[in-house]
Amino acid sequence: MANKRISTFQATDFKDEDFALDVKELKLQEVIGKGAFSTVHKGVYNSKTVAVKKQQIPDDELEGYIRKELGILRSVKTDKLVEFIGACKVNSKLVYIVTEYCIGGNLRRLVESGDPLGWRLRVSIAKGVAEGLMYMHDRDLIHRDIKTENVLLDNDLNPKLCDFGFSRNYVIGKNDKGRPMTLVGTDEFMAPEIIFGMDYNEKADIFSYGVVLAELISRKSPGKNGFLIREPRDGFEVNKENLQQVLSAESPPQSFYLLCEECLSHELLDRPSAEECFNWLDDLSNDLEPDTESKPIVNEEAILQQTSNPPSVSHFSDNSDTPSDFGSLSHIIDTTLSRIVSPTLQDAPGRGAGYKLAGYVVKRGGRIKTWKRRFMIMNDDGLHYYKHGDDFKSNPELSRQGSLLFSEMLIPPTSSTVCEKVTFLATGKKNSVRIMTKSRARYVCAPDDKQAERWVSNINLGYSLWCLKHENISKIVV
Repeated sequence: MANKRISTFQATDFKDEDFALDVKELKLQEVIGKGAFSTVHKGVYNSKTVAVKKQQIPDDELEGYIRKELGILRSVKTDKLVEFIGACKVNSKLVYIVTEYCIGGNLRRLVESGDPLGWRLRVSIAKGVAEGLMYMHDRDLIHRDIKTENVLLDNDLNPKLCDFGFSRNYVIGKNDKGRPMTLVGTDEFMAPEIIFGMDYNEKADIFSYGVVLAELISRKSPGKNGFLIREPRDGFEVNKENLQQVLSAESPPQSFYLLCEECLSHELLDRPSAEECFNWLDDLSNDLEPDTESKPIVNEEAILQQTSNPPSVSHFSDNSDTPSDFGSLSHIIDTTLSRIVSPTLQDAPGRGAGYKLAGYVVKRGGRIKTWKRRFMIMNDDGLHYYKHGDDFKSNPELSRQGSLLFSEMLIPPTSSTVCEKVTFLATGKKNSVRIMTKSRARYVCAPDDKQAERWVSNINLGYSLWCLKHENISKIVV
């Protein structure tokens, strides 16, 4: 069993002199993964097989995230978290981060492989992940991006948590229900309190862990083919009846299913701690008979072939605006919002006679850091956005990149409005606006508080007028 809770932990700062890895001893081999600003290679360092992340640094803010991740990686020592070996700065815009090489790939790959997976093996993997979370939470660290793709496997399929770019310290107080922190993570695994911009704590990791358990039990990806789709009208709560129907079809040990269900509780105080999850699974593993299925043999060649072209899985992505890379947060700061004073314009898109409000905003796509500058207008039907204002003025129909119609919007049960301001603590996101729809929350960011208030009031008014026009009286904003 892992160690009990210890005194408050603080990751050390990663300074310039800490980029001390000798790049001359490093040899890069094939690509095993790709990100927005990074490429991960298999490599060799001092005769040891390693993983090498070639991390680009497009701006100072992203470098801050990188240094934070490196500080955490260097400060933790457990076989349940990926081992940090070293880092070096190739130049001012490129960093190499070297960690241990996990030959088994990530847990998502194993789940989707089709290989027979016995319940004792699945419980063992789940217990290892819980132990990694327990280690972090004992040291006042919250991961904030727990998902199957961030669980790596060694040659014996033992799990290790990775990707600590969103991790941070937090402080637990007596009866602590959470604290305000930045909205980060992956939509399909994200706890409801994070989606709604509410205070949260380490129990957000437990919700994400519950999604991992559901994926491990069902071998289905959340957000695909109707599995674990959570909607704003239900407060992004998991439908327990649908969950039970899907998971029971796999005939899991009842205790395994019950733990998954508890981790996915809507209220964070109802979720177990990481230590309780570990103890729960430890008891379960002792009760299980040995698997009749043989443990899958790690085939490195097949894994490398699969990871060279990783599948794109994102249920909540905005299909009308799927940028090829993450937007830099610094772009938000540089955004300016200028109105077009031409209310008589008749060729705005949709059925409306004209538009009510227009200007530049920064619009969030399907990923947490995918923010793109767009020219957005509002007419009688909803919101429509363009790459540039000139595109709208020259040809509003053909140049339109996408729309968010009032018919797609929905007032969630926790609110009386379809649109409201939300507080993003990260620099440049403090004037963000959240618009609730039937599929997910949408976000745009204005450069100042006054413009954000204008978008909120106009969108709420426009939605109310649309409801009146279409006799949806019960949906009118209060």
